[in-house]
Order: sequence, then C-alpha cells, then structure tokens
Amino acid sequence: MQWYLIPSVNIQGMNLVFKTFAAEEGVGEEKIILLVQDRAGWHRSEKVEIPTGIISEFLPLYSPELQPEERLWLMVDEPLVNQDIGSIEELEEILVKRCCVLQEKREEIKVNNQ
Repeated sequence: MQWYLIPSVNIQGMNLVFKTFAAEEGVGEEKIILLVQDRAGWHRSEKVEIPTGIISEFLPLYSPELQPEERLWLMVDEPLVNQDIGSIEELEEILVKRCCVLQEKREEIKVNNQ
C-alpha cells in the first residue's frame, strides 16, 4: 500500500506521484505494473507522463463498485471530522499520522473489503 500526499490534485502532482512511485517500486523494462485509475481529468490528460513500466487502464464510467479503495476515504478522513485545522502543515501532519496508522492495519482493511 502506498500513500502520497500532494499539495493539489492536478497533472503536475500526478506526474510527481508517478515518477516517485516508479522509482520506489523499481518499475521499468523488467518490472511492469498495471495501474487502474478512475477517469478524473488529471489522470487522463495528454500531459500526464507515465513512466516506462507502468501501464494505465481506466475504469468504466459510473462504476463505483469497481473502486473498493473509495471506502478507505472514510478511514482516512476520520481524524479530520469536526476539527478546526489551522494550517496546511497541521493538516499534513494529521494525515501522515493517519496513513501510518492505516499502514499497520493491512489485515483489518483487507478483511473488511471481502
């Protein structure tokens, strides 16, 4: 499971995530990863730079049942509910801590998905 916190959801951010992910996972000619994405505009732009070794496929339109990760947003958002967050740095700190907690709950997340 990988988590990337980026300052905004746009093509530049996607390109940075793809580049970082490819480097961290050793993606290339010898290791190929299939990346399934929804059809958000910043995923489909011709300006998106997909590294060698990543094959991108898009989900069919209107198919939330094919996106099991959507239920994880509730888990990620949990520490943010009804909170007054004063800065982007504070928000990032809360999210980083939450992602670390969820990283340790792989089995619970997997079991809840079945």
